[in-house]
Amino acid sequence: MPVARGADGLREAVLRGLSIRPKRTPPFLLYDRLGSILFDAICEVPEYYL
Repeated sequence: MPVARGADGLREAVLRGLSIRPKRTPPFLLYDRLGSILFDAICEVPEYYL
């Protein structure tokens, strides 16, 4: 699912996720700003993909 931008993008992403089976929500809803920064940093570590 692409990253939503702004309130309209957020609404569209949530509606799209709830209209499919199995239902899902965009992963970015799970993180605040700091959490997103930490997740991005973790994904840069080569060991993350082992």
